[in-house]
Amino acid sequence: MIFNYGLLTKIYHFYTDATLELDDRYKKTMMEIEALKDNLAIRKELSQRNQLTSDTMKAQMADTASELEKHKQDQRDINAAMTQQYNKMQTDKSYKIHYLERELMQTQKQLRETEKKLKETEDEKERIIKEKDEEIAD
Repeated sequence: MIFNYGLLTKIYHFYTDATLELDDRYKKTMMEIEALKDNLAIRKELSQRNQLTSDTMKAQMADTASELEKHKQDQRDINAAMTQQYNKMQTDKSYKIHYLERELMQTQKQLRETEKKLKETEDEKERIIKEKDEEIAD
């Protein structure tokens, strides 16, 4: 049997190169798979963080909305109380005005009556003085 060492060497190198190439491709593929797994793990972690942040923000929004609604209700309650207080003040003021007007009318009536009596008394005094002066003059 005659061996062609040149051909055998070429076949050996081809086979070795093919095996090395296959091993390299396998290693490269495994490295790519590991890189993809790492990338996927990072993305999953980011996604979980984002979801947690989103949930936290939603909870904060709900709390803020609840607090805002409470403030609005407090404002409505204050407005209602102030309106009620204002209406009471208006009613009290109207009552006081009415009372003072009646009192003023009564006082004016008393003043007129007193002035009338004063005039009558002064007239009576004048008349009496005049009569006395006439008696003294006679």
